[in-house]
Amino acid sequence: MKRDNEAAKAVDESKDADEAKAAIDRYSLAPLVEIMRKLRGEGGCPWDRKQTHESLRTYVVEEAYEVVQAIDDRDDAELCEELGDLLLQVAFHSQIASETGRFDVGDVIRGIVEKLIRRHPHVFGDVEAKDSKTVLRNWERIKQRERAGEEGEPGSVLDNVAGAMPALMRAVKVQAKASRVGFDWPDVTGALGKVQEEMGELEEARKAGDREKTAEEVGDVLFALVNVARFLKVDPEIALGRTVDKFIARFKHIEARAGEGNRRVEDMTLDEMDSLWEEAKGLSEPREMSELSGLADLSAASEEGCGGHGSGPISSAAGPDPGVRSRPSIGPGPGPGPGVSLRSGIGPGPGPGSGPGRGPGSDPGPGCGRDPGGGPVSAPE
Repeated sequence: MKRDNEAAKAVDESKDADEAKAAIDRYSLAPLVEIMRKLRGEGGCPWDRKQTHESLRTYVVEEAYEVVQAIDDRDDAELCEELGDLLLQVAFHSQIASETGRFDVGDVIRGIVEKLIRRHPHVFGDVEAKDSKTVLRNWERIKQRERAGEEGEPGSVLDNVAGAMPALMRAVKVQAKASRVGFDWPDVTGALGKVQEEMGELEEARKAGDREKTAEEVGDVLFALVNVARFLKVDPEIALGRTVDKFIARFKHIEARAGEGNRRVEDMTLDEMDSLWEEAKGLSEPREMSELSGLADLSAASEEGCGGHGSGPISSAAGPDPGVRSRPSIGPGPGPGPGVSLRSGIGPGPGPGSGPGRGPGSDPGPGCGRDPGGGPVSAPE
């Protein structure tokens, strides 16, 4: 009986090994790594061979934005392709580093695997975490211990918030990290009061004619507004990006209507432009409310996951890009856009909305890449 059990176990282990091998064959990075090695080697692609970490940094950001664009578009085929382009950047940088013996893609994978295990003791160890807030607190404590081990002194919870982040994203990240250790208002009322306080200080600086102080106070107002957005579980990067989309769409409506009368916008009076702005606003509002009904829920969900394993669970989506493509799921071309009447004295104002997308980046240009006869996947347009 014992021998039969051992035989059955051996068969099961053999099946597991075969399945594991099949999975490795299917999901192996080896072909991609080999292609990058060849592109960078003797007789490879001249464009790829001359690239450095520094020359590629723009493309890392661009490809990340294009992933976000595909998510916004709810386009699975595009998302699959853009994730591949982002993975290419990982392989590209790893290949460059491996050529001088610093690290290779195996080190990259090993590092993230070890980090995931280390920072999820509630899954891979004996630590209990009953909810996501406990997970986040544990995450920060583990990171601080790791930093103290590396540097010989306790690290700040705000270390590793990348300075290169878009400012709104960085503000959200800093505020969320401080909140996890208790440095926060008890509710949104305090955050709203802080906005009013900062607005008063901005007005004082403006009246005093102090440009440097005025600039500082503008920053303080923006930071306070980000805090309000965080309390309301609205991603300020997404909200502002969509307001920009909406402004563009409504302004294009003014341009289109001016063109119908063979006129230029600059030749119109402010009253005429204001009238067309209100016309655009009236046309757009039902669609905008429908399209943005899930914005707050999406923003709230982004705060809960453990996705940002480099610097902690993600609390903000990637920022808007000045981009080229429109975002079909948000709204076509010259539709209506934002908020407050031009006659208010502050111009068109913010508000959730739609319009042409703030599409990321550009497609590859000439060279050796994915397009027939086209260029490296990460090459400029």
